[in-house]
Amino acid sequence: MRAQAAARSGVVALALVTCGCSDDREQHDTLVVSARLPKNRGCCQLYKVDEAGREWQLPLRGRDPAWSARSHRLVYTTQGQLWVGRLEGHRRRVVIGRYLAAVPKWAPDGRHVVFECALGRRRDRRTGVCVTDLSRGSVRRLLWESRNASTTVSYSQPSWSPHAADIAFVRAVDDRHRSFVAIAVFRIDPRTRHVQRLTRDTPQLASTLPTWAPDGNTIAYYRADYSQAPDAECTIRSVRRDGKGEKQLLPPVRGVKSCSVTALTWSPDGSRFGLSVSGDYCFIAQIRHSPHASVVNKRHLGCSGLTWVGATKPAH
Repeated sequence: MRAQAAARSGVVALALVTCGCSDDREQHDTLVVSARLPKNRGCCQLYKVDEAGREWQLPLRGRDPAWSARSHRLVYTTQGQLWVGRLEGHRRRVVIGRYLAAVPKWAPDGRHVVFECALGRRRDRRTGVCVTDLSRGSVRRLLWESRNASTTVSYSQPSWSPHAADIAFVRAVDDRHRSFVAIAVFRIDPRTRHVQRLTRDTPQLASTLPTWAPDGNTIAYYRADYSQAPDAECTIRSVRRDGKGEKQLLPPVRGVKSCSVTALTWSPDGSRFGLSVSGDYCFIAQIRHSPHASVVNKRHLGCSGLTWVGATKPAH
């Protein structure tokens, strides 16, 4: 009954149940989900999940998976290392020097990867956004954390446009003298390094998790309103790449206490989102339909990252 109600609302909760089905039967876009495992088994297992809740366990472990339709490969991280793998299990580690990696995303060419990069021990660690060329094995910093006596400016959560001209990212300004943190979405041209602000930069609103529409003209993001804490609503909004036309795409996720979206991805056909809420719930949400909370099978201990895998064949 709960699943039927969710389907009528335009959302299918991704309750992960074992299925012995073959991938050859799949005709539609599916999700690859990173599910946390019990402490004695490490983190995390990757699963392929369809809208009916059917599951295929992949022979890969890691977090923050991202799919390349061009190269037909996943990129993901394990303990700060960057990995590239195919769904059937072949994988290789990407050498990125002394950097620790998180939240990788593919460039449209299937050759470059942008990711959060960090250097140093935990207390003195500095972070930024880096790009690696898989064919050359090179890494370059695109954005890097800056600090002074009162303020720290950091960069995270990069997402590459389908048109390759832009990378969206999150900038956080921590002003310790004024006791606030301002978090907003920006975009950068990786060739010229020209930066443009896309969302408001105010203490009470945080805009995070940018993800591009398939046409490359619009960016969706999660906005948290901290003035409503601790029971903030999960709201998904969008803005055009020129910073105009901001609007709400999904009504708030309700029924989840202290709601927090932890992963967001726009489907290849542009009609749906995959989102993880509070690291415990996974949804496929139709645009303009309100998600409803439904608990993911607890044997997987929640849903911590996800990416769409398109039904289309890879480019050659």
